[in-house]
Amino acid sequence: MRIGIENSCDFIGCVGFVDGCDINLQYAPSYHGETYMNRKNKYAINILGICDADLRFTYVSSGFPASMGDAFVFATTDFFRYPH
Repeated sequence: MRIGIENSCDFIGCVGFVDGCDINLQYAPSYHGETYMNRKNKYAINILGICDADLRFTYVSSGFPASMGDAFVFATTDFFRYPH
């Protein structure tokens, strides 16, 4: 797997890709709803995913308010805190 990413993308030592996105909500949550407002003025939750060279998800984290940035969400995951 690791060799595939390094060969196809020239990212030495890369073992996967991380990205976050917002999942829109129809209504504001009743508890601290304002924190779920994203930069597009929509209520949403943040979901973060990691995939391997075969485009399979190997890690998913969700539930953070959309006002939280991807870097913050990633830093709170077990994947970040315990990489081994």
